Amino acid sequence: MGLSKNEVETIKAAALLHDIGKTEISMSIVNKAASLTESERKIIDLHPEKGAAILGPVSGVLKEAVPIVLAHHAYYFDSDKYSSENSQSYPIGASIIAVADAYDAIVTDRPYRAGQPPWKAYEEIEKESGKRFHPEVIKAFKTVLMKDDRYRFEKAES
Repeated sequence: MGLSKNEVETIKAAALLHDIGKTEISMSIVNKAASLTESERKIIDLHPEKGAAILGPVSGVLKEAVPIVLAHHAYYFDSDKYSSENSQSYPIGASIIAVADAYDAIVTDRPYRAGQPPWKAYEEIEKESGKRFHPEVIKAFKTVLMKDDRYRFEKAES
């Protein structure tokens, strides 16, 4: 995607730490096998802010990761936080992590459902291009995903 080495390192750090805020949330909620209640969802939805607060006092590449951790669940086009004129304020690293996180959530088995095949995950993510996810990130993700023989094989069978 033409990112600098520093940007890549910052995104790597943010990717490793993006859910650190969940350490401030009861494990009974984080690990709940059933659907979350509305109040539990509101608590989980606070984990980016909690993560940013945990990382706030750090320096260096971790300091640069804080805005990414904070925005990793924000939609690419969120009228409450980012206007169409100001969409550049949405960190590209948050977009990258959001796509990777969504992909992982879709393909991974959960206690309440089986994981989906990679091609199905990509289709679900692609539907949100320009809304939930940055279109350029989805394009780059597709390029990476299409290098995986398993993706091409499964898609061809369906």
